[in-house]
Amino acid sequence: MSDRIFIDSNILVYAYQQNDLHKQKQSRDILFQEADDDAIVLSTQTLGEFSNVLARNRIKIDTIEKYFKEICKTFNIVTIKQKTLSDAYRLLKKYSLSWWDSVIVATALENKCNLLYSEDFSHKLVIDNKLTVINPFL
Repeated sequence: MSDRIFIDSNILVYAYQQNDLHKQKQSRDILFQEADDDAIVLSTQTLGEFSNVLARNRIKIDTIEKYFKEICKTFNIVTIKQKTLSDAYRLLKKYSLSWWDSVIVATALENKCNLLYSEDFSHKLVIDNKLTVINPFL
């Protein structure tokens, strides 16, 4: 069985911005080369954070919308449910994560992902013996 990969918003931001060409290449490799499109999972939270960061960085709304449509057409987008939020509280307490990171992890676990690409967690952190966090920039 191939890996099911959850992508955090920072990976998306680097993939679509050219501020750091090294991180952009690594992020794009993860998104478009490392796994098949069906294996990559993003959440509505991830897309919201991505859009917000790009808007704060003065990217034109039409450009953000173009990226958004490309991402939605290419990858699995999942929504956050009430159960996801309940699970996030358990993770928040158990792993001392931030609220938003707890929601990301809960969403990844709920969607049976075994890898989470993000620079916001400890590299190789294993959560509930099911999900391994990978910081691709180390």
